[in-house]
Amino acid sequence: MPRSTIISTESTPELGESHGDKRTASPGSAVRTMQGTTVFCLDTQYRYLFCNDAHRDASRKSWGAEIYMGSSMLAIIPSLEERKLVQALLDEALAGKTVVATNRFGETDNIWESVCSPMFNGEGKISGVSVTSADVTEQRRLEDALLEREHKYQYLFDNMTDGFVICKIICDEQGVPCNYRILEANKAYEAQTGIAISDIVGKTVLEACRILRSPG
Repeated sequence: MPRSTIISTESTPELGESHGDKRTASPGSAVRTMQGTTVFCLDTQYRYLFCNDAHRDASRKSWGAEIYMGSSMLAIIPSLEERKLVQALLDEALAGKTVVATNRFGETDNIWESVCSPMFNGEGKISGVSVTSADVTEQRRLEDALLEREHKYQYLFDNMTDGFVICKIICDEQGVPCNYRILEANKAYEAQTGIAISDIVGKTVLEACRILRSPG
């Protein structure tokens, strides 16, 4: 089934009158042949003004659709849910905002990070929207793998039977170690020493010793 997942979105404030002299350049031949980055431009009615080869290829894979200049982008998206999502992003750009969104589209598992920006005519009025999208699937896969390793490390650290403390050495002006800061301690350390983790984490060993020696 076609699916569309909003992973994240963010937008800049609307453009004011001070941006009325902004012009939008036409994409060049270098943009048309960019590898791995899709680029396309639409008018205010969501009709294609330009697209590069990467966008044509991505549209075939995601929606099984061919692109023709002057045709509506919304018309080539088979899923009503996806059409509504894409139109909402485009409408924000047509309202003068630059929108950054991360989505999955169509039948593929690819994750796309897109920047939707308004285009301006010679009079400084919004005449359409330009969209640049990069396939960040591999980047997200690596980030997820790293996060999973961090979770495994944290689980091991929290549940190991040996008391363990992670510290950072502090050196004086001559570079000689003179103290260290306690960055993390596990549950076994707390159980074996009777020292609450919250009492020492973030403090230097000298600060921790003063706290532990203080009466009450």
